[in-house]
Amino acid sequence: MIAAADLAFRGVTGLQFSIDSQESRHQIDIFGDWVVDFEREPVVPQLVHFDRQYWRWEFEFASATHLSFGAFGFTLQHRQTPVWTSEMWPQLAQRA
Repeated sequence: MIAAADLAFRGVTGLQFSIDSQESRHQIDIFGDWVVDFEREPVVPQLVHFDRQYWRWEFEFASATHLSFGAFGFTLQHRQTPVWTSEMWPQLAQRA
């Protein structure tokens, strides 16, 4: 099942963002960018938010973009009802 959703991370620290910019000739992928992989691991030693577990998050995007930061949690808000599909992304008519 897949659905468009918004993630809001809480208690973010140490934000790092990098883009491997290459000549695109002003063209973009018709599907936009998407997360290819992500990892979460506990921060040790933990120096902030001692009342809860603190995590390091790392995201890799299809466009060779990398995003990492620390956070103690997140909220997720669906933009639409999840749909069953065998595709890696929703069809245009299914997008929020």
